Amino acid sequence: HWFPKPCVACSNHAGGTTFFRRNISKLCRPLYPRGFPRSRFLPILLPMVASPEAAREHGRRPMAGKRRDKGTGTIYEKDGNWRSQVNVAPRGAKRKRRSVSGATKAEVVRKIATIQREADAGVRETTSPTLGPWIERRNLKPSTARGYNSLLKHHIRPTIGGVKLDTLSPDHVRALHDAMNDRSTTTVRNAHRLVGAALKQALLEGRVARNVFSIVESPDAADSERTALGMEDLDRLLDAVSKEPDAARWHAALLLGMRQGEVLGLTWDNVNLDKKTLEIVWQLQRINWRHAAGCECDSSLAAHKCPTRELDIKPSLRIKQLNVNLCLLPPKTKGSRRVLPIPEEMVKSLVCMKKAHDKARCRANYSDFGLVFCRESGQPLDNRSDYKRWHKMLANIGVAPLPLHSARHTAATDLLRRRIDPVIIRQILGHSVMETTMRYQH
Repeated sequence: HWFPKPCVACSNHAGGTTFFRRNISKLCRPLYPRGFPRSRFLPILLPMVASPEAAREHGRRPMAGKRRDKGTGTIYEKDGNWRSQVNVAPRGAKRKRRSVSGATKAEVVRKIATIQREADAGVRETTSPTLGPWIERRNLKPSTARGYNSLLKHHIRPTIGGVKLDTLSPDHVRALHDAMNDRSTTTVRNAHRLVGAALKQALLEGRVARNVFSIVESPDAADSERTALGMEDLDRLLDAVSKEPDAARWHAALLLGMRQGEVLGLTWDNVNLDKKTLEIVWQLQRINWRHAAGCECDSSLAAHKCPTRELDIKPSLRIKQLNVNLCLLPPKTKGSRRVLPIPEEMVKSLVCMKKAHDKARCRANYSDFGLVFCRESGQPLDNRSDYKRWHKMLANIGVAPLPLHSARHTAATDLLRRRIDPVIIRQILGHSVMETTMRYQH
């Protein structure tokens, strides 16, 4: 309104007039007293409009030469970094801003686009989910939880532990695979499935925008790294164990493929010698200890030494505590609970063991937990002593040491050699899918 004629700086009515109307009072009023002739503004004002250097000489910020692009937010440069803020609140809700920074302006623009895309997809702005609490929330068996925590501690955290789950990329998945190249493919696949399952749940809850572990394929399953006994070695081992008082324990492993925990957790009330069947209902496991809620002992004290220690297990899980932290738990999966036929060789041994058990129950110091395979006092067998017995028997027949789980592979191979139907073999071993059973056969 001070300059009815076109602006001398830009020769534009609207632009020049708008600039002077908005900025002349801020620009010149502090420099000149009230009543200063307006005609004398031009010699000072026009060079400042035309030259940013002239504006800086007068202690003023020059006018921006170009408006920012639409949708890019308030992107600005500060301390060598580009920064911005973007609104992540839903339409109509109270404004909620999220700060973004990057080394370049293009990087900030990409981050803003990602945030806006997540907002459109309904991803909630919340704390990034982590694996530890997710494992704690799941109703897992103690052995499964130990396996997950071991993967988390030794492989996942050292590699991608510093990356939030909602910012993971396919490159992070490949980095995890590469860091575990010295491990078996089974271990790598388990780590891949663990993080993938957590991200799948986070995706359903709207906490992440995508599951990158479903984009990158896990390594192909290699041939089974465990080995089975040769058929000649199996026959020699069966001849050797038949002379032992607990021959049925090794018959259960070598002929029926029962897991160690299933054998040591077998009870007499689940054995029917008349029908020659047994039902797998329990498995014996050692449960870790944890500090009780409100524990006042030193945090550096190990959990098993805590005076108020308790078993580290979910309250909803049905267990039978036998001795200290040796407990009976339900089998590994639903398919693991099964009824098995008892071979003739095993029946003879079980009959003798049943008579010895009924006689020992009369002793005053006998702990009657109803276990089929136990110590002379009735206490449960420790898995470590069971391992030693296995290796000792292999050494007696001149066979190189093998893991005890190889007996399960041996049973699967022997059943296949006897032309048993593959579906029956899968049911005997308690596998959920046939693919797993095929990996046990050599």
